[in-house]
Amino acid sequence: MEGKLNFMLIIIIAILSMAVAFIVIYMVITGGAGRPSAEGKEVQKHEQKKNVIDYKKAVTYAVPEMIVNLKSGGNNPKSIIKIEVGILLEDKSIEEEVKAREIEIKDIIRSTLNSKTGEGVVDNKIDQVAQELLVKFKAMYHEPKESGKILKVLIPSAFVQ
Repeated sequence: MEGKLNFMLIIIIAILSMAVAFIVIYMVITGGAGRPSAEGKEVQKHEQKKNVIDYKKAVTYAVPEMIVNLKSGGNNPKSIIKIEVGILLEDKSIEEEVKAREIEIKDIIRSTLNSKTGEGVVDNKIDQVAQELLVKFKAMYHEPKESGKILKVLIPSAFVQ
């Protein structure tokens, strides 16, 4: 019985020690009391600048209009979507590269939409499709999700039939 008591006491002390260590590490990283350190504030400012789009330099690449079959099955009848997609680029420097890879871009759009039902792309769900396409386009160019030369995917027109 005394052995079990000693063992439990050792475990409790180890858990408390780890908790104190985590609190100390957190305080050192954030600068104490939940306030970001000067370094943390600098990183936050840099991150905010990255997410701001300079529309004066940005250009939009218009992918030619596409008609794509949507996923069918179950209660979803066979349907198609007629869609326009624009890719907002940081500046003109990447436009030629995007144009040269238009076939890949169209294939990403097609494969993404082929996995969606008609209900999966209507109304506000089209914004989710735009976000999904943005992530895939950035992956194609090996860009981080938060920044890069591809800024946004625009879907000005989508018609499901």
